[in-house]
Amino acid sequence: MAGSMAGVPLFYLMPLVAALPEEAMFRGWLHERLFKRLPAWLAYLVIAELFLLLHLGLVAAMFSGGASAVVAVVQAAGVFCISLALTWVRRRSGSLGLCVLAHAISNLGAMAMVLAG
Repeated sequence: MAGSMAGVPLFYLMPLVAALPEEAMFRGWLHERLFKRLPAWLAYLVIAELFLLLHLGLVAAMFSGGASAVVAVVQAAGVFCISLALTWVRRRSGSLGLCVLAHAISNLGAMAMVLAG
């Protein structure tokens, strides 16, 4: 079946495909380095800020697509808070896989909202 893998349309794998490298970077590599060198509160903030910077293109696309500035600010705050939550999950559970799953679910929800219009 073209465009699918084991009966799952590839389109629906996009949230997971995006989450894997981001989590490997932010809650994997960067997490290990920052929490060894910085106070925990500062490591949380640095990771969340860098995560937000990576996603600012999405926020800008929403704004340039006709979304109000308030929607763009709320979206940016949401990305920042999701990063804080994912970092907390990583700290509490020690599991990068759980972060990937939570991130993919978040991406799926965002994708569903965009598709719903």
